[in-house]
Amino acid sequence: MRFWVPKPPAKVRKNLPRDRSVICKAFQHVGCDYIGPFTTDNNEKAYIALYTCLITRAIHLELVDSLSASAFLDSFLRFISAVGLRYQFCPGAKVIDHLFQNTTETGHSVMSYSATKNIKWIFNPPAAPWMGGVWERLVGTVKKCISKTIGRKKL
Repeated sequence: MRFWVPKPPAKVRKNLPRDRSVICKAFQHVGCDYIGPFTTDNNEKAYIALYTCLITRAIHLELVDSLSASAFLDSFLRFISAVGLRYQFCPGAKVIDHLFQNTTETGHSVMSYSATKNIKWIFNPPAAPWMGGVWERLVGTVKKCISKTIGRKKL
């Protein structure tokens, strides 16, 4: 008797994108997303803007008081002043995507500031939630750390 034992096909893995496999400074390629809401002492909602390096997985957290475009712009400018100017951002939250589609003054100021500083924004397609897995995993980790640290207390 002869038996034929089929071998499973070998997995073909793509190489990492060039911008994620080249040696460069931390936060050269950045992903950003919102965490929250959290309740403050005044019974208001607060959020945390998470900025993560797509190469080293380092994170930078900024407290944001609302989901408005001006609050995001303030958070973004604080991040740039703390870490330095970087060139490629990948926003993850639908809120951030909405801010760039706004035709308000603040929406224009984010785009005009980005254009003058050569900042490139790469948005995830709405039908591809797996593309933001790098920072979504960190969102879960940070949420877990915050809940272990402060529990049910207010910020």
